[in-house]
Amino acid sequence: MNTALDHIAPEVAQAIIAQATARGLSVNDYLQELIGLSNGISEETQQPDEEKPQRNEAMLAALKRSAERLKDAPISGSTEQTLQIIREGRAGAMYGYEPTDPE
Repeated sequence: MNTALDHIAPEVAQAIIAQATARGLSVNDYLQELIGLSNGISEETQQPDEEKPQRNEAMLAALKRSAERLKDAPISGSTEQTLQIIREGRAGAMYGYEPTDPE
């Protein structure tokens, strides 16, 4: 089979391979990128993708503030200790009542 690629000089082919490898691409992907093809469709004829959703900057700022506040918070205790604190709170410990759950 005689194709146009048979007429490429070996040093040109090696240069193409080197460029593709340096970019972490296959030769096919590198050449597609080089001439503006994406999966066989030229960039001019591609349909525009839907707009990316905008970042929720307010929520990201709130999450950042929350992470900063919790940065130095001590993390200790087990699930059982957490459940005990919840039970004491439900029993009225914050108002000075004695917990009703037996230990």
